[in-house]
Amino acid sequence: MGELIQIRVTARIHDNIEAFNRWPALIKLAFGPVQEKVFKERDLLTELVEALHDKQRIRDIPAETASKISEGIISVSSLLKKMHSFLADRKPSDADKVSYQLEDLLDRMEQSIDGQ
Repeated sequence: MGELIQIRVTARIHDNIEAFNRWPALIKLAFGPVQEKVFKERDLLTELVEALHDKQRIRDIPAETASKISEGIISVSSLLKKMHSFLADRKPSDADKVSYQLEDLLDRMEQSIDGQ
């Protein structure tokens, strides 16, 4: 790295429309009614996980939903930090493995609250 130029390896959702189709209940829970274009240049994954974590922390998730996804929120928050840590340490293959775990857990969380 130079004095001004940073080299970064990042992970972000490459298709926000697909994410909105795949995790609509989680996104609505985290952000309320919002359209995918709002996240065009933003990191939807990080914002989603952080918003869910914040809502859980301040107890802003309905009790029935919270009982289904509280452990998941803790886990996805931890996995996101782990993935970012691997990226910061320039270990993209380790980060890739965690990305699959994150997606799987978000899928399970979505399925557990889908239809509420």
